[in-house]
Formats: sequence, structure tokens, C-alpha cells
Amino acid sequence: MGSDYLDYVYLTEEGQAIKNMGTVRLMGDADVIFLMKNIPQNLWVSEYFERRKRKHPIWKTEAEFQAIFRENEQAAEIIEDEFEDLSKALKKLGYPFVINEQALAACESDAQQLQNLIQKEKDTLQKEMDKETFRKRKHQIKFVKILKSFAEEESIDFDFNIILAKQFNSGFGKQEFSKIKMVFPELSVPCKFGEVSNALTSLESKGEKFFYLFYKRKNEKQAVSLTTLVEELLTLAYAIQAEDKIKEKKRHIK
Repeated sequence: MGSDYLDYVYLTEEGQAIKNMGTVRLMGDADVIFLMKNIPQNLWVSEYFERRKRKHPIWKTEAEFQAIFRENEQAAEIIEDEFEDLSKALKKLGYPFVINEQALAACESDAQQLQNLIQKEKDTLQKEMDKETFRKRKHQIKFVKILKSFAEEESIDFDFNIILAKQFNSGFGKQEFSKIKMVFPELSVPCKFGEVSNALTSLESKGEKFFYLFYKRKNEKQAVSLTTLVEELLTLAYAIQAEDKIKEKKRHIK
């Protein structure tokens, strides 16, 4: 348990011995919580156990997210894709998916290294791949800087957690459900559910992705204004969309 991550071996029946604790095996939620309680002065552990230190979601539900981005679903998906790529990049660089100064510095350093590689790279295909990675990293840096600016404007910490998710589509909206046969005592012939009721149907969302954005309040009553943040996120998303179209057009011309 010397690293920051739990090894898979602790989930197996064999397990592994830990100094002063015996063999840890078949770990479950209770075991993880026990270990967390024994980690001294850890910010994340403190946030987990002490409600006053927990981060709060800027939008609390998927419905609220859809209300904010309902007319810009394609742009919202671009934003989510960029944050998803950022999470993978930070993981590859050895950082957790927390948007803060450390993450910004890591992305800027990686972008600089990519730029140096591109200048030295002689293999054409590899050079193009590095250029595309560099382009994405620059986009991600811009998104991170938008959150940094938002934090400064709202007088909150530049310390965000983003949880990626998929939009919920009710199983009741599936066509198979409407074909389920129902039998009523008064009728001799079964009928299909979709023929007698629409109470449990739902329309699928146009987009499938969304994300939660968590921030740290200065006090329990502090609220933030989303107007500028949403505008800046959407503006950057549309710029990326336009850039991608130009790139695709050039590719077809070649």
C-alpha cells in the first residue's frame, strides 16, 4: 500500500500482507472506509467524512444540466469530450482528475514537451499524431483557464472536480416495452402495453453525455452565477467545432 492506488491483489482471495495489519483480501466498501479513516491529514478523506468540507455541484441534477444546455447539446457534448480527454491525459501524467493549478501546470508542461517533439520529429505520420495531440492539449488548457477565471470572478477556490456520466434514457421509452402483452380480467384477448397507456414512456435525449462540476464553497450559503461560465464554455466549444470542420474540409481536399 505504498502507492496512492489500491492494487487489484487486495480484491482477490489471496490478498497481500500489510505491515501491522495482517493480510488484506477480498476488500469491500467497509474495508476501504476503514483504511481511509487511518490516513492522517488527507484532504480527500476529510472531504468525504466531513460534510462542511465537501464540494458542491454547480448543477445538481441531469435535468438542470439539460435545462442549461438544452439548445446547445452538440456544444455540450464537445465540452464533455474535451474534459474526458483531459481526464485521460492527467491520468497518463500521473495526476488525479482534479482541475486546479497543478493540473494546469501539468497540461502546459506536457504541451511544451509535445511542441519540442514536433520540432524534432522526422517521421511524418508520428509528427501529425503529435500535432493532433498538441492541438487537443491546447484546447484543454483553454477549458481549464476558463474554470480558473470563473473561480477568480466568483471568489471561490480554483479547485474543481468533474464527474463524467451518461444521460439517463428510461427503459420505458424502448419499443420492446410497448410490445409487452397485458392481460385484463374483463378481456379475453391480451393487448399490448403501448396500445393502452403512454404514462410510462419517455423521449430519448438527443445527446448521451453530460457531466457534474463540483466546487468548494467559502461558506454554506455561497452560490455562484453560471451565466458567464456557460457562455465562455459554449464559445470555446463552437470555436473547436468550426476548427474541426475546417480541418475535415482540408483533409477531403487532399
